[in-house]
Amino acid sequence: MEKLPKQEKQWAEYLIGDTWELPADHDVIDSAENELSRRLVEAGVSESEVLTIQMPFREALINAIKHGTEEQLQPGEDIKTKRIFVSLNIKKEKNSVELNIVVRDQGKGFDPNNVPNPLAEENILKGSGRGILLMRSMLDSVDFNDAGNEVTLRKRFETQ
Repeated sequence: MEKLPKQEKQWAEYLIGDTWELPADHDVIDSAENELSRRLVEAGVSESEVLTIQMPFREALINAIKHGTEEQLQPGEDIKTKRIFVSLNIKKEKNSVELNIVVRDQGKGFDPNNVPNPLAEENILKGSGRGILLMRSMLDSVDFNDAGNEVTLRKRFETQ
C-alpha cells in the first residue's frame, strides 16, 4: 500500500466518498486537489488534461475559505467550526469523462455580477480578483447559486 505524505495523511479522513465536509483551512487545499486529480486519472483522464481542472478547483476552494469564511467571521466566532462542502460527480462514458464539482461555504454569499472586471485598466495591477475569470476560461461552465455561496464547476474530458 502506498504511503501518504504527512500532509496528505492529516486530511485523508475528510476526502472519502463523493461528498466532502472540509475544515475551512487553506492547508487542506493541496490534499483535496491531489485526491481529485487521482480520481480523474483513475477514470481515464490524461495527466495533462487533469491540470486544466486543478487551478479552477483550487480557486473555488480558496474563494470559499477566504471570502466565504475568513472575511465573514463574526467577533468571537472560531474558524475551526466552519466547513467547506464539496460534492464530486465523475461520470465515465465511452470516450469521455464528465466532471461536476460543487463547492459551498457557510457564508452569506456574493453577487458574481458585481465582481470588478480584472481586465479593466484600474484592476490590471491588483494582486487578486482573477479567480472567477480564470475558472470561466478553463472550464465548460461555472455557475453560482442565487445566494452566491455555492459554485458549480463543469468540465468534459475526452478520453481514449
